[in-house]
Amino acid sequence: MSVYPVGGSGSQALQQAYKHMNDAASRIARDSTTAANPKTEATSSGNGTTQSLVEMKEASAQTQAGVKAVKAQDGMVGTLFDNYA
Repeated sequence: MSVYPVGGSGSQALQQAYKHMNDAASRIARDSTTAANPKTEATSSGNGTTQSLVEMKEASAQTQAGVKAVKAQDGMVGTLFDNYA
């Protein structure tokens, strides 16, 4: 009998979304710091910030999907407990 971790795919989706969101936010912060410093040449244009914002929106959608997966898995486990109790 195999034992699967409860919430595995849902929690993995949440972890990946967090990582993507954090990476995108770091790039935005770095780009804004670079643009604010006149002695440093900006290596990225507004397109880099736009791309990071798009990635943050994607991470938000991934988070919502992960939450739905965790809720569905929770419901299935609850049903199993109800049926076998």
